[in-house]
Amino acid sequence: MGNTCSCWSATGRLKAFALLPSASESLLRHCFLTQHVLSQPVGTRWRPAEAARGAVETLTDSLQGLGDFLIFFVIAILPWAVTLGLVVYGVVQLVLWRIRVSRDKHTASGQRPDAAM
Repeated sequence: MGNTCSCWSATGRLKAFALLPSASESLLRHCFLTQHVLSQPVGTRWRPAEAARGAVETLTDSLQGLGDFLIFFVIAILPWAVTLGLVVYGVVQLVLWRIRVSRDKHTASGQRPDAAM
């Protein structure tokens, strides 16, 4: 069918464009108006099933977010953090080794390590 129909449920009106009167009658038989969920009245009673569904959706969304963060962290951040940690550890060990060698050299020569510094 080449005719176009635009159903506007918010206003509850049917707009038919470029239709002849006989074509609009057949079109009205096949076009259904539906209400938007947001335009329906809000109920005041408590709906525990809706509350549970919303809580499960929120939990699922938060767990998906956590999973996404962990995947990103392991792939993009952790290798850099491990590399930086190993460099810092190596520098600290090198400094401690130099201090230890210096103390051993001063102790072997008979001087106090505190007096030389």
